[in-house]
Amino acid sequence: MKKLSVSIVIPNWNGLELLKNNLPHVLKIEGYTEIVIADDKSDDNSIDFVKKNFPQIKIIKSIPHQGFASTINLGVENAISDIVICLNTDVIPEKNFIDPLLK
Repeated sequence: MKKLSVSIVIPNWNGLELLKNNLPHVLKIEGYTEIVIADDKSDDNSIDFVKKNFPQIKIIKSIPHQGFASTINLGVENAISDIVICLNTDVIPEKNFIDPLLK
């Protein structure tokens, strides 16, 4: 049986402080293939922060500012995995939360 791949998509709009606090916790998650940040034309340097500190994260930029639904859809459309999990910037997930979802 093929092991399913998992993309984590995080919509962002001016979430610099939340990303600083919560992104290190997201990176501790086990079992994901990629993390995608879908940015809704932030102007708070959040994307520069991610590029500098987490170059392994895929960034997709929305131009112009489109709102939550369009931004999350943009992230999902650019994910490469079998399963997409959407997390908001204010979420601190448990390290092994993906395992039960795959079962």
